[in-house]
Amino acid sequence: MRIAIAILMTVLWMLTIAGAVLVLLLWRQDRASGLLSSQLERTWDIFDVLRQIERWVAFALIPIATAWIAFAAINAQRATGKRRSAIAAVGLPIGIAGAWIVGSQIVAETDDWVGQSAGFVLQAIFIAIPLLALERINDVAGARHRPLRASYLMAVVYLAVMQFFGGLSTIDQASEPDRFGQLGAYLVIGGLVQVLGALSVNEAARSIEEGTRNRFLLRQRFGESLLAQADRS
Repeated sequence: MRIAIAILMTVLWMLTIAGAVLVLLLWRQDRASGLLSSQLERTWDIFDVLRQIERWVAFALIPIATAWIAFAAINAQRATGKRRSAIAAVGLPIGIAGAWIVGSQIVAETDDWVGQSAGFVLQAIFIAIPLLALERINDVAGARHRPLRASYLMAVVYLAVMQFFGGLSTIDQASEPDRFGQLGAYLVIGGLVQVLGALSVNEAARSIEEGTRNRFLLRQRFGESLLAQADRS
């Protein structure tokens, strides 16, 4: 599952970079000799395909990541004997759904910076819900906390880029050609943040898996030593 998550996240940032290339090509063509309406329509049609693929990949990523969290909680419980319910996995869809609702109902509908900033802070709080659930699993497994916290930071940074500057799913196709260069730069930044996020998520998941495995081996060796002492006595 961790490999599947890494592959899907790689596809997401590749789609973002592909969108950036398309927008930057439009910007270059407009500066060189101008854009024909047919060229513009053809490019935006390709852009729509990238958006649809991104949507389906995201839909596939959420249940896989939720299942991984559930199994990570169960494995940590079995390896250590400490109770950590797999209900922690519910935090991920709750956090994503909450951030999406706030973004569409508050941030997107508010014109003043105060309302948008307040909405963004609320989104960051919703994103913290799965972080807190995973922190508990981290504690049980004895895994490193830094990769997980880096993943949260990258998620917040990418959310800020997407909400305030533009992402593959939020760029307005009615934008003036003069803004294509700026929009392309925003997509490049978003893609780079996604790359860092994908690396952080993979490292955080690997750290939890390794910590759980080490705890299991320690518990197994401890049990074997107790049995050996009992046999000698």
